[in-house]
Amino acid sequence: MRATYDRTTQKVGKVATGSYILPYDYRRERRVSGRRRFFLGVAALYPLLLVGVSLAQVVAPQREGLFALLQVFALYLFLPLAFLLPFVFMRGATVLRVALIACALVFCLRFFPRLDAPVIVPIPGSTQVSVVSWNVRVGGEQAERVGPVLRSRPAEVVALIEADWEWLYEDQALAEVYPHRLANPNEAATGMALLSVYPILEHGIVENPRDIWDIPRVMWARLDLGAGRTVLVVVAHPSPPSTSGRNCASLTCYATAKRDMRIEATRDFVEAALRRGDNLLLVGDFNVTEREPAYNELAVGLRDAHKRVGTGLGNTWGPASFMSKALPVLRIDYQFSSPNVTPLKTSVDCTRHGSDHCMVNGTFAIE
Repeated sequence: MRATYDRTTQKVGKVATGSYILPYDYRRERRVSGRRRFFLGVAALYPLLLVGVSLAQVVAPQREGLFALLQVFALYLFLPLAFLLPFVFMRGATVLRVALIACALVFCLRFFPRLDAPVIVPIPGSTQVSVVSWNVRVGGEQAERVGPVLRSRPAEVVALIEADWEWLYEDQALAEVYPHRLANPNEAATGMALLSVYPILEHGIVENPRDIWDIPRVMWARLDLGAGRTVLVVVAHPSPPSTSGRNCASLTCYATAKRDMRIEATRDFVEAALRRGDNLLLVGDFNVTEREPAYNELAVGLRDAHKRVGTGLGNTWGPASFMSKALPVLRIDYQFSSPNVTPLKTSVDCTRHGSDHCMVNGTFAIE
């Protein structure tokens, strides 16, 4: 039998159950209900705040400070929501349910990946060029771990970042696969290399702006594809953002000014090539995510191969502990093309080779 409460007389009734008389404590139920409402209200704060932060990131993206860093990892801010899902079935959780639905909509609009790659049919007679771009930083083991991959000829053109140039020239088997190479510091930007099955007609290094003291981080080469066609391949590696300062903690010191200046200098070179009507490929490790303002400045007027024909998140970099399990967390390596170069397919290969970057593969059609 259950206890009863007479609302008209404000009295608690007693009901016999077995040999006991149990009072119905209405005040206790009110205390429990109050604690539940408070808990659900607090639980709803995070998803509501996340919706607001996501809107602010879209409307007013930042270049420095904690909010700029939150933009970089915006996708992963949604993971804690999984811990709130069991509470949506509680009585009085209406606000929490609405907040989680709003978060789901925001996530789908901003981050939900493409599951099927579109099929692009190249124009008959166009030349198809396969390209690999890869940051191969491996502590003293590049010849042993990266060499076998390159000797298998993963693509017709290979752009390497943070590469040790000596072994590239000493490897005779690699020279047979890629007879045309740029790696020596006298002909390539420091730490970069370009391997090609196509003849190199001309090449150069893009110098840094005067107000940036650093090694050159952009190189280019014009390749002869035959049949009167050429392609200008530009390889870039802007340095990563700064996360330290004299008077603040690392998280609040996140700053992108120097990286963004290098991206701007790269854009100056790219825009000149676009005005000439060159067939252009811009590849490399740009140390920028697509959620930051610098990405939009970098990509303007270009085709991002992953966005055009890629699937999944396309992540290419992660901490060593994650990469040991082939779990990249950010997309910072890109392959762009000019409007007259059509991306046909792209993929990311995160097979373990010691590097903290995945290898990016792309195929492009050049008319």
